[in-house]
Amino acid sequence: MPGIVAYTQAELLDIFGRILPIGYWQPIVDREGDGYELFQAIAQVLSLTSAQVERYWRGGFLTLAPEGSFATVEVVFSRPDAGLGAVTVLAGTVVTTSNGGRDFITNANVVFGIGDLGPHTVLATALYPDEEFNVPGERTSAFGELFPGSIDIIKALLEEPPYGDPTIVVKQILDATGGAAPYLEQLGADRGLPRLPGELVEVYRWRVQQLPDVVTPNAIRRLIAGLFTPFGFTASIIEQNDILYQTCYDGPSTGFPFSNYDPNLFCYDDPRSPIPFRNRWLDEIDVRGAFIVIVPNLPAVSDVGFVYDDPSTVPGDFVTATGARAYSAYDMPLGVLPAGSLLGGYDGGDAGKAAFYKGLLDQLEQAKAAGVFVVIELEGA
Repeated sequence: MPGIVAYTQAELLDIFGRILPIGYWQPIVDREGDGYELFQAIAQVLSLTSAQVERYWRGGFLTLAPEGSFATVEVVFSRPDAGLGAVTVLAGTVVTTSNGGRDFITNANVVFGIGDLGPHTVLATALYPDEEFNVPGERTSAFGELFPGSIDIIKALLEEPPYGDPTIVVKQILDATGGAAPYLEQLGADRGLPRLPGELVEVYRWRVQQLPDVVTPNAIRRLIAGLFTPFGFTASIIEQNDILYQTCYDGPSTGFPFSNYDPNLFCYDDPRSPIPFRNRWLDEIDVRGAFIVIVPNLPAVSDVGFVYDDPSTVPGDFVTATGARAYSAYDMPLGVLPAGSLLGGYDGGDAGKAAFYKGLLDQLEQAKAAGVFVVIELEGA
């Protein structure tokens, strides 16, 4: 995949040499100390910038994003005076950088014997996974000046015996390597898929790339069918470009063969049956990206409302394909009604049906594409 490439300092200096006049550039390169170090500094800054841009670009793609990893580095312990005797610097000692405060934890014990000044080398691991922990070790300038490594402070010294030798110091010689920010894990977290303990990176990468069955029209239809089909009902979808949407004033007065066109459109106070529903009208913003889900008016699910003079008399009359409705009898002793009967109440309603439709709307909101508007239309209502 073509993309952004990080440039090294040497590559950027080579670019300077190709874009600047040779009569200006070559004398600077030959003398090095007379201004060349300024170009070296600029190239190094640009190199670090391009590396960061490249990392962020790579981290945005599931196929390229690196997993989080902890930088490791060898640190060196020593002491100026052996007069305090034998001491062990315990694993878990925290060392850090005076510039930036990036902490590392030692992985093993370091033993100083009697009269032993060191140095002793031990591996240390960064506290967090990030490229910023790939801190540089010692550097030598063009003039032979030695610059110390970044890790130069003992932040939390663990010793045996406790406080055995507070004079021990630390330094870093080689670069810390291997640190990477958890770009892949963050992309997974954004999708609600945290990485499992011990999960191999390629397995996790594959799992995060598996898109849920959402967004597409067929996915929406499958979601709806999965909710209504078990009860023997169907629902339908109308998009704003569908002829069934029917929002045309003064449309043709006759229908068309093999067409769902209704010649009487958007009629105020329409005297016809509410099934099928007509007179749909979404505003000029929503209509550009919307769909309507026409759902059946389900029988009672757990309806505790009632009507006076209900003619039903046998238990079977109060059971529906989706649940049950209450007997129209308040203040009736429970022993008179069949076991499990719902008791009616004033201003009672069907909480089960309301929850079903609310759940449908919530699932549609999760499944639809961003920026798309969804409307639930209750058939016959």
